[in-house]
Amino acid sequence: MTLKIENIVHNRRTTVRLIGRVQLIAGLAPRGRLIVVGASPEPIQVDPVQLIFGARSLEGSLTGTAIEIEDTLAFSVLENVRAMIETIPLERAAEAYARMMRNEARFRIVLTTGQ
Repeated sequence: MTLKIENIVHNRRTTVRLIGRVQLIAGLAPRGRLIVVGASPEPIQVDPVQLIFGARSLEGSLTGTAIEIEDTLAFSVLENVRAMIETIPLERAAEAYARMMRNEARFRIVLTTGQ
């Protein structure tokens, strides 16, 4: 699996910024796990030799375990990671929904009230 843009990989011992094209599976420690939490239309290609000879694993998760979520939040605070959102007044909820269904929403749409 190769990442093309700046990406951040975090585990309980280390935080590493990865810039450019890097091979993630080869960078895992023996018995390391790469957890995929986002989906894209591009397939993930993995060299099985890297998995087998390092006892490494590639896993998918919709949300992660409670500990993983806690680690993610702590990491977000440490690295000052903030959600990228687009705010739309509640009165325009139908428009926001239509934009989301047409795949035109940028980031996440948050409906706001009282503004």
